[in-house]
Amino acid sequence: MTHPQNSVPGLTARIDTEEINVFWSGHGNQQHLQATWKGMMQSAQVDSGNTPTTTLRGGQVVALEEGSTQDLYVYDQDAVDGTQGAVGYLDFAQNMLVDGTAADRWLQYTRQGRYRVAELKASSQTLGLQVHSQLMQRGNVPDDMRNRYQGANSLIHPLLIDRKGAAYTVTADDNGKQILVTAAATITLPAITAALVGLTVDILNIADNTVTVTGGANSIIYGDAGGAYSTNLAWSTSNKKMGGHIIVQAVRVDSSGTMKWAVYDLGTTITSS
Repeated sequence: MTHPQNSVPGLTARIDTEEINVFWSGHGNQQHLQATWKGMMQSAQVDSGNTPTTTLRGGQVVALEEGSTQDLYVYDQDAVDGTQGAVGYLDFAQNMLVDGTAADRWLQYTRQGRYRVAELKASSQTLGLQVHSQLMQRGNVPDDMRNRYQGANSLIHPLLIDRKGAAYTVTADDNGKQILVTAAATITLPAITAALVGLTVDILNIADNTVTVTGGANSIIYGDAGGAYSTNLAWSTSNKKMGGHIIVQAVRVDSSGTMKWAVYDLGTTITSS
């Protein structure tokens, strides 16, 4: 099938369409409950996960550079120029070539709508949980309503409150939860992968028990006795255990992909190691 974008058949190179299903519908087939916007996609943008890379696939997450009002870029979760903040996603595939040369392209993208989690793309990157929080803050609704995709939008008012009285390992499905620790226990943070970036969990020690939060070696951004990254955080000081309270969030700390746990210390004395 040929691409329908204003081309006279036979006068330009054939461009194949793709099967795309970014949106999901509600009751009464309400798939058109979406807000679209126009923007200028910058010519140098490519989709490294596609062949050819000069065609951006439908579902590609897009972003605005810092200070820009309509210049679009491919979302880059490792960037520091504003393009690490998702503002929407492409409705359809977009060829970035004009007469064989990359050019700025005026196109439509969705700012608010109902999207399918599995259909979103970020060039060749693995999309982390953070992108879903960014999109939902802009009014988008994913088709997968598990906690992992609702996440850090609910730091002050958690989506769910859970109770743990024994050793427990945090998972993606705990995103946005508050975990109340009711007995002496170790709470283990998972190894951070690209798909877990943005995972945010609130942990509160509600009794006079020693509770330890542990991650991978040197994975926690909290100084240990030697001033290095920590592996363990514990509430173990007498009369300072109850009320121990932290929020932990999986973050990228540099553009090379190094990932660690950021800690927001909201409670009592922490012993780090």
